[in-house]
Parts: sequence; structure tokens; C-alpha cells
Amino acid sequence: MASDISVSNNDSSLNLRRCTRCILPETYPRIDFDNNGVCNYCRAYNKIIYKNEHNFDLLLKSVHFQGNFDCVVPLSGGRDSTFVLHQMVRRYGLKPVAYNYDNGFVNPFAVQNMQAACNKLGVKLVRQTSRLHSIARKCFLKINLKKSPLHFLSTLCYGCQNTIWGGAMKLANEHGIPLIVSGESKIEEAEYKKIQLNQLQENTQDILKVALKSPFLYSFGKCAKMLFCLRYPSKETALNAVQTVRLFDYARYDEKQFLTALNDDLEWQSDKHTTWRFDCFIHNVILLMTYQLMGMTEWDDYCSVEIREDMMTRDAALERISRFADYRNQSLPKLDEILYQMELNQSERHKILSFVSQSPQLENKWGV
Repeated sequence: MASDISVSNNDSSLNLRRCTRCILPETYPRIDFDNNGVCNYCRAYNKIIYKNEHNFDLLLKSVHFQGNFDCVVPLSGGRDSTFVLHQMVRRYGLKPVAYNYDNGFVNPFAVQNMQAACNKLGVKLVRQTSRLHSIARKCFLKINLKKSPLHFLSTLCYGCQNTIWGGAMKLANEHGIPLIVSGESKIEEAEYKKIQLNQLQENTQDILKVALKSPFLYSFGKCAKMLFCLRYPSKETALNAVQTVRLFDYARYDEKQFLTALNDDLEWQSDKHTTWRFDCFIHNVILLMTYQLMGMTEWDDYCSVEIREDMMTRDAALERISRFADYRNQSLPKLDEILYQMELNQSERHKILSFVSQSPQLENKWGV
């Protein structure tokens, strides 16, 4: 789809005050700086204590493996989940089945990575999709688009936790698989996202207003959500139904190690701007929206945690986030097509494109 929106290259985030230890900017929620310019997140940070791989070995010995598969690995084709699959086969000698949910926005690089990794490792790949998911997401995107940019941003990944965890749980139950092993990690638990979600908590009166203002969208979306959740239960349900473990609670999270293993053994590919979270095109929208709201992206948060973990220098982190300007310039022309795939109409797409194409306003409002 073509767009006539002009793009501003004025990067106001370059003038933001940043923590002198990590790189979090002054726009980060609830941030403050001491007399040395060090932020409260650095001052309160405790390094991750890993359970170590020996204990992971002991955990595996305690699991009663039977049948054709030992574990389910939720696979995106991205760096972390592909490394987990690689380790399950090469390091631990397990027989995993890889599970992927196709939300309609999967990067072709990620699809190639999944297929190549599974072929090389001799792993079965199960991919699923659901039209109910698309319908429910569309309804709630349209509803939240009428509220604020942050409301819209919070809905972009609607249902993804259900499809990942609920789908993996059902696959495990269908085949009698006793274990799910994921690539989630504490390093990726961005605090600002939790704060933003808490800001969006709505009371009964707010929900009633939405239902009255958009009765068809609201009712249709709720029905689609109910049917969708029957097929893909919540993450909490999945965690209670099947034993689930995060490899990076035991093994140290080390992106250099990941890339060495993946490139040497699996010929893994990534986006030229980043090796992290490029597997879904919706993530492009998330980065662009977050940048307009905060003058930063989750790259800033991720790099700041790596600094605190002594995995990255501050200079290297600043260099990495500087690549976002080029990423943004290349992502904006493709944005209209992504929004079109979300089944948003021209007026809705124009509203979003106008918002993300200007220099960061650092305000949660759509503007004129």
C-alpha cells in the first residue's frame, strides 16, 4: 500500500538526558537520577543468579520421558528460541518437537530459520494459525485506536501469549509430552511495559462506555475472544497444566554464544539492524510506536540490562541504539502494508502513519 505521509528525520531523543551507567533516558517511566547521574534502576539492580546447567541436568533426569517426543520448544525462528532448540538436541540429547504459531506477520527470514534448523537437527516442526485470533485482534485494535496511542500499542500483541503457550500446552497434551522448554529470560523483562499496562487498567464504567460507543465491534470481539481462548488457553493455564522451564533461568544468557552456535551449525539469518526480535513484523509497529511515545525503544531497555550484567559496555550500547535511526527510516515505508494486513481501514492507517512519521512528541495523544 502506498502512503503520502512525509517522514521527519528530526531525532529529538538525541537530546534526552540518559543514565551515566546504563543508557535509560529521562522519559523512562518512574526514573530518577542521583547526583552522579545514575538512575534508580541501576541503583536498585541485582544481578541475575542462574540456577546453573547442572541443576538443569538434574531436572531433566527427574522428568519421565516416554513416547516420540521429550519436550515442546516454542519456536519463533528468532535467535533465542532457535538456540534453545539447538541446545535441546546438541547439548542435552533430547527429542523435541518445535511449535510455531503463524500470526500472519512472520518474517520470511524467521520461517527459513525454523525450517533450516528443524531439518538440520532432525526435529518435527508444527505450525498453527487461527482466523479467530485475527478477528479478535482486529476488533480490539480498532476499539483501542479510538482511545490513545498507548492503548493501541498495548493491543498489538493481543493473544500472542495464548497462541504460544496455549498452543504448546495443547500439543504437549495431545502427544503425552511432559515438558515445555522456552527461551524466555529475565533480561527481556522490560519494566516499562509493566508500568504502561498498569496505567491502562480500566474500571467497569470505562468498559461500559466502550461497549456503548462501539457495540458491534465490542460484542463481536468478545465472542471471537471467547472462542479463541477455548482453542488457545492462557499462559497461566498452560503453566499449570504442563511442566514448563525456561532454559535461561539455568544457563547464562549470552547472545555471542547464541550467534556462534547458530551461525556455525545452522546457517541462521537475521535482520541487518538487529539479531533480536525481528521474527514478527508487528514488532516493527511496536518499535515505531514506542519511539514516538518515549523517544526510546525496548532496545534501550535490553542494552541497559546487558550493561548491568557486564555483558555490554555503555559505548557499545549507545552504538547499538544509534542504528535505530536507519531502522526507522527503512521501516516506515513498509508500515502501511503491515497495518493493511491488520485489516485497518485507510483512515485508521493514516492516523497511525501520521503519528509515527513525525518527530517524537513524547505524549500519549494522536495529535491533529
